[in-house]
Amino acid sequence: MSNSTQHSTPQKVTLAVLKGGPEFQAWFGRLRDQTRLPAALLLDQALVEFARSRGFEVPPPR
Repeated sequence: MSNSTQHSTPQKVTLAVLKGGPEFQAWFGRLRDQTRLPAALLLDQALVEFARSRGFEVPPPR
């Protein structure tokens, strides 16, 4: 019998992959540095703001 406790954490899946050239990578790096946000959080915030600007509903928690 195992002593570990299992938690019911929802499984997360990869939703998208962003590819770009060296110039885009450098631009994105400067944006991350300026905002001090990790890439995933920066993209999440940008997506939410874009959706709101289009009148789309607020997303559920990730």
